[in-house]
Amino acid sequence: MPYMICEGCSNYYEVNSREEGTGWDNCKCGKPFKYYESLEKCLFEKNKELITKFINSYESTVARLILFSLSEMPFPVGFNNTINVLRGSKAAFIIDNGLNKLSTYSLFYYFSKRQLKRLIESLIAEDFIKSNDVSFYQRRVLSLTDRGIEFLLNEKTIKLSIVLKKNENLMEGVDKELYEKLRSLRNQIARKKEFPPYLICSNEPLREMARSKPYNHRAMISIKGIGKGFMENYGEIFLKEINGQYDKTMDNSSNPEEINSTSDDLSKSDESEVVDICITLFNDVDADKRAHAAFLLGEMGDPNYIKFLSRAAKDKDSDVRKLVASALGKIGDKSAENDLINLLEDATPETRRYAAIGLGKIRSVKSLIPLKRLRNDPVHYVRDAVEDAISDINSVD
Repeated sequence: MPYMICEGCSNYYEVNSREEGTGWDNCKCGKPFKYYESLEKCLFEKNKELITKFINSYESTVARLILFSLSEMPFPVGFNNTINVLRGSKAAFIIDNGLNKLSTYSLFYYFSKRQLKRLIESLIAEDFIKSNDVSFYQRRVLSLTDRGIEFLLNEKTIKLSIVLKKNENLMEGVDKELYEKLRSLRNQIARKKEFPPYLICSNEPLREMARSKPYNHRAMISIKGIGKGFMENYGEIFLKEINGQYDKTMDNSSNPEEINSTSDDLSKSDESEVVDICITLFNDVDADKRAHAAFLLGEMGDPNYIKFLSRAAKDKDSDVRKLVASALGKIGDKSAENDLINLLEDATPETRRYAAIGLGKIRSVKSLIPLKRLRNDPVHYVRDAVEDAISDINSVD
């Protein structure tokens, strides 16, 4: 319902249209009347400065909590796991790595994944967070920038424009039919390689492919989220799909020989991916990247990679050693026993915790004496992990 509302005393009258509100005299208080579509719009406009201040203060608080969450992560994680921590996910990765014990765990359980993703992207745009592309899996790892740390520690407010932007159309300009084809192709590759689909390519770059329809390698690699590793492993396949030359080889269930052949071609890159990871693990000057390389070897779960992790267990950076202990435990092979026992003596509590968990998983009787020495560890979650490990080992028949 439209209203004519006095700019001075706020006296108001209902009207049927803007035309009906023309030619009004001033109010008895001497101030003019102004036309408003609704009382809510009047309230917002009259208090716009105050409301904007409240919104900016709210968004700044939310931003600081997200930045703090990244600062307390025991190792670098990407978009999805940051969002899972903030929303209180009970996914195995979150629980197994103790991320459910962080102070920011489930703090934003009432936010949607899309809202949190938009917030994080805004913080990246503000240069508060940096998103590092890991070439071998196209995985983006989040970490704080110097500007982000400075903002976290002061009381300034920022305008992220998230609260008032609720209807952003992510599919605007996207060829929906092509987008679904690209998603189907990505999912098929992921199934063949036994990877989660987002490790091949996230939805955002796929949408941009379906929007801009790159026709060559240079155009494709210019898309945000598409790196050299993706282009080497999958670029040609996706370009053929975009240009209509793919002929649905991956989806033709009546031709299993072609599917298996394509799968074999896709698996040829596995060895080079592991080489890339190990080069990062041993040589990269960025400790966050070395730590993430250790994490990736653990996710791959191959006991053949324990020899690489064993060497990295002596890394000077505590975060790298944490992820090495976690990776050795995830692989869960007896050949990691001595390394895990040595990591029980690490100065970092999380490393000791992961080492204890790993030793419990492989039922290491040899580790019972060093584990019992940690029953008096000063950190409660290390003591808990030690007791669980001892219990698991003693449960062996």
